[in-house]
Amino acid sequence: MTLFFEALIFNYINAGSDAHAKNYAILEPVNGTLQLAPLYDIASLFAYDTQRKDRKLAMSIGGEYHWERIDLHHWQRFADSCAGHSDW
Repeated sequence: MTLFFEALIFNYINAGSDAHAKNYAILEPVNGTLQLAPLYDIASLFAYDTQRKDRKLAMSIGGEYHWERIDLHHWQRFADSCAGHSDW
């Protein structure tokens, strides 16, 4: 779960507007230990119109989709929904 949370943070910092559920995958190696697959299809809103004020992410962070509105409160809400790890 920590690695997924870190990937989500990366996609937020990167303004990854295409980071939807289908762009995350889980690998099951021979030993049977599930792990997050390497990130792929990483795109950033920064490469496009940087003057736009309505930049939206594919998945919400703590209920908020608009990139510029997400704050610590949203991250804590998101972490609480992930097994209550708001101290991350």
